[in-house]
Amino acid sequence: RTMEIRSPIIWISVMALVFLEVHSWKRDEPETSILKLPKPYGFLKGKLRKTFGNEKGETKMYKVFRNIPYAEPMTKERRFSQSQAYSDERDILGPTKSNPYDATKSGPVCAQGEINPDNITTYLDMNNLDLIELLMENTRSREEINNKFILKMAGKLFDLEGLPLETMTLSETIKSWLDVDFGMSEDCLHLTISTPVKPPPKESKGYPVMFFVHGGGFSSGTHLHSEADRLGDAADVIVVAINYRVGILGFLCLDSDESAGNQGMLDILLALEWVQKYIEHFGGDKERVTIFGESAGSATIGHLLLSPSTREKNLFKYGIGQSGSAISPWAFDREPRRSGYEFAERLGCKTINENEDDDSIVKCLRNFEDWEITKEFSLFTTERRKHFDLGFGGSSPCAQTKGDKKFYGPKDDPMEILYSGDYNTEVPIFFGNNLYEGIYTYNLIYNTVLKPNNYVENNNRTANYLKYQMIEDLNRALGFKNGYTVEKIIKDNYFGKDNEMKTLKSVVPGLIDYLGTQILKASSYYMMSKHASHTGNAYWYSFEYNGTKSICHTVSILTEGPFVGKYGACHADELMFMFDYELPLVLCDIQEIINVAVEYVGICTFEIECVVEKLRESHSECIDGYLTDEEKKVASTITKAWTNFAYYGNPNGNGLPILKSWTKENPEYIVYNKENRIDIDYKKKYILNRDVSHA
Repeated sequence: RTMEIRSPIIWISVMALVFLEVHSWKRDEPETSILKLPKPYGFLKGKLRKTFGNEKGETKMYKVFRNIPYAEPMTKERRFSQSQAYSDERDILGPTKSNPYDATKSGPVCAQGEINPDNITTYLDMNNLDLIELLMENTRSREEINNKFILKMAGKLFDLEGLPLETMTLSETIKSWLDVDFGMSEDCLHLTISTPVKPPPKESKGYPVMFFVHGGGFSSGTHLHSEADRLGDAADVIVVAINYRVGILGFLCLDSDESAGNQGMLDILLALEWVQKYIEHFGGDKERVTIFGESAGSATIGHLLLSPSTREKNLFKYGIGQSGSAISPWAFDREPRRSGYEFAERLGCKTINENEDDDSIVKCLRNFEDWEITKEFSLFTTERRKHFDLGFGGSSPCAQTKGDKKFYGPKDDPMEILYSGDYNTEVPIFFGNNLYEGIYTYNLIYNTVLKPNNYVENNNRTANYLKYQMIEDLNRALGFKNGYTVEKIIKDNYFGKDNEMKTLKSVVPGLIDYLGTQILKASSYYMMSKHASHTGNAYWYSFEYNGTKSICHTVSILTEGPFVGKYGACHADELMFMFDYELPLVLCDIQEIINVAVEYVGICTFEIECVVEKLRESHSECIDGYLTDEEKKVASTITKAWTNFAYYGNPNGNGLPILKSWTKENPEYIVYNKENRIDIDYKKKYILNRDVSHA
C-alpha cells in the first residue's frame, strides 16, 4: 500500500529526521580560522572547509565567515525603514584574538511565509522518535511501519548505527547535517564570505569577488549554503552571499519616509558598499566584483544595472543573471500603493478614510509581530493568485516617492531606462535561462489557481474554462492585451492547432512553454539583447542538462503540487551544480521512492537489511544525494564558466567552447549540457512542446 505524507512540514521534517544525518557522519569537524577586521568588527572566528573537488578529485581548503552583520539591527520599531550601515561606534564584536566574534554559525533567515518561530522551536526541541510519531498521524501504512522501524531503517541505510538517533532532537540533526543553526527573524541583515586559504598573488589587488543574490520571488529565500564548495574548485574566487529583507517587510512601498519601498534592494546596495569597504581584508579585489543571482536574484542584477542609485559608484564590474530580469512581468510593481493599502486593510491598519496618511499605516503595522505580518501577507498573496493575479504586488521593487535613499525615483521605470541606455551600459553581462522554466511556473499556477478553482477534473466545466477562458486570464495576469486574434495566435503556437484543450493533461505541455516563456525567458532575453545593442558586451546561455535530480521535485514537495514529468532542466536546477545542494532524497521523486520502499518492506517481510539493500540497488544516487560522475562534469562546466566571467568578463576558457558576445546579426549563445555547444537564435527555445501528444 502507498504511504502518503500530505503536509509540507511533514515531508521536510521526515527528511531531516530520518535521512539527512549522513553528511555529518562522513565529514570531519572543521578547524577554525581567525581574521581581524577594523572597528567595529575586530577578530572573527570562521571555519576551514574543503571543496567537493574537481573532476580529478583534487580539493582545496577555504575559509568561511558567517553571520557578519552589514547593517544596523532591524527592530520592530525600525520595521520597513531603510537599512543603515553597521555603526563604527558600536562595541567591537570580537575584542581580542582569544575572544573573537563567532562567525562559524549561520544567522537567522529573514522573516517570511507562514512560519511562526515559536512553532519552529517546538519542532526543533522534539526528540526524533516523538516527532516521527506525531508526523505519522497523517500517514496510512502498515502497522509494523512505526517510528522505531523508520529510524532503525535510516540507521542501516546510511551506516548511522553508531549515532544515538533515538535520543537526538531535530535541532541536533539539522545542525549536524546542514551545518546551520536554523532560525528566523526580521533582524537578519548579515552576510557570509568564503575565501581561499592561500593569500592572493602579491602582484594582484586580490581575488575576484562573486556577490550572490538569492532568489525566491522577492518574497522568500535565503543565502544559506551559498558558499565556495564548488565555485572554489574552478578558480580562486571570494564568494559573498547575503540575506536581504523579502516580502512585505522588504518592499512595502508607500508615500512615507517610514516605508518608502525598495527596502530589500537598498539592503543589497548597502551590502555591496560593505564589500567595497571591507573585502580587501579577506583577500578580495573591490574593483573586480561580479554580481550574480538566480530568479528574483537575477532580476536584482538587472535592477542594480538600471538603478540610478548605482551610477558612478563602481560597486561592481560584471553581472550574471540566471532566469529573470528587471523587466520580467513580476519584477517591478507599478501599483504598489494599491497592494499596500489592501494588505493594511486586512490587519485593520487602513480604513476608507481618504485623509488617512501612510505614516499611520506604518505605525499600525509595527504593532504586530513580524511572523504575524508575513503569515497574513502569504495568505493575501494566495487569495490574489486564486483570481489570476501574479501575486507579486506589495513584494517587488517600485518607483519611490519618499525616502532619503531612492533606488528608483518617482518617474523611474526599468523598461524605459533599459530602452534609453541611460544606465551602466559599460558593464558586461552574462544572462540565460533553463530549458524548461515553465515546469516551476506551471506548478505555481496549478496550486494557486487551477486546483483551488476546481479546474483539474475531467468534466465539461474544466473543458470550457481551458478552451475559452484560461488564455484570457493568463494574459490579463501578465499584463498583455486580450482579443480573439491574440488568443488564437497563442493557442495555435503554444498549444497546437489540433488541440481541443478539453483536459488539463492536454494543456500542460503548452502551459509549460507559455508560462516559461512569458514569465521568465522572453523578458530575460530581451534585456540581454537590448543591453548588447548599447555596448556589445552581453552573452547568453541555455542550461539544458536533464538528470535524475531536480529542484522542481523539492518545489512539488513544498507546495504539495504535481510533478508533471521530467521534461528537462527546471527553474533553478543549475544551482545544484554551483553550490552545496547535495541533499539526500528531496531532489528526486520522493513519492516514487517511498512507494518503492513500502513495496520492498512487503517483499522483504520487514527485514530491514533486505529493504536497505534493495533501495540502494535501485535509488543509491538519490539516497546519498551526491553528484554522479556525469553531474560532476556538468558542475565543472558551470563553475568554470561563472568563474571565467568573474575573471575576464566572458565565460570562455578552461576548455569550454568559445562564445562570442551577442549581436543582432549573429545571435549566438551557448548550450550547457552533458556536451556543450554553440547555437544560434535562442527564440527557437520559446516553444518546445507544441507537437507533444495532446491525448
